[in-house]
Amino acid sequence: MFRHVQFRRTRLAAGTALVSALAVGGVTAAGAAGHTGPHQGGQPEPPRTTTAADWKGVADTLGRSSTLMGGTVYRVALPRTDLKVTSHDVAVKPGLSLGGYAAFAQYKDGAVLMGDLVVTEPELQKVTDALQAAGIDQTAVHKHLLSQQPDAWWTHIHAMGDPVTLAKGVKAAKAAINGDFVMTQAETQKVIQALRKGHIDIVELHNHGQDEQPRLFYLHFWATGDGVALAESLRPALDATASAPPS
Repeated sequence: MFRHVQFRRTRLAAGTALVSALAVGGVTAAGAAGHTGPHQGGQPEPPRTTTAADWKGVADTLGRSSTLMGGTVYRVALPRTDLKVTSHDVAVKPGLSLGGYAAFAQYKDGAVLMGDLVVTEPELQKVTDALQAAGIDQTAVHKHLLSQQPDAWWTHIHAMGDPVTLAKGVKAAKAAINGDFVMTQAETQKVIQALRKGHIDIVELHNHGQDEQPRLFYLHFWATGDGVALAESLRPALDATASAPPS
């Protein structure tokens, strides 16, 4: 594994965001087994040149199109487009301050992951647990805004290893489910009980009609956590309804 990591700032083309330059413009690693680290007089190991095809496993795992920067850094945007955040009565757009990311670079002995995840306060501890379980370090937990509603936090991440395994760790930390059930009156309480047993939040329960028969209720839900665990928690709620797969 790597023993030393050296960060270098590189001059990027005009128009490239400063945060990208500092965060992913020039990540280098040295000191892997068999290498001479910078403290022993050796030169830092440059990242290997890659193609988009080399990162297909990462793209498939995260389920997102991504950008290969300079042939070395594979940067995956993770904007929180699902959040409606305001700061001092100003709506904060995802591209302004809610644009998290995960960046990967390939080296001789493995990949380096660095990134910044945007999480709400209720999500923070679950995300922390998922990152720690995946062996991904948190190098900072802080704010980018002085005042915001809802409360949001930014956590910087860093890890080294197999790129697909690292991507799975990021996905586990960022997995979320959001949707709604259409239920008959008799199904409503069973679905609520199943969702809460799986620690899935109830957002809203309401009607869309006034006198339909049978009476139908709509329940919105939300949860974050490991993707497989979320799916397993959601299944009992589905089983509590007479839902059928689309034909």
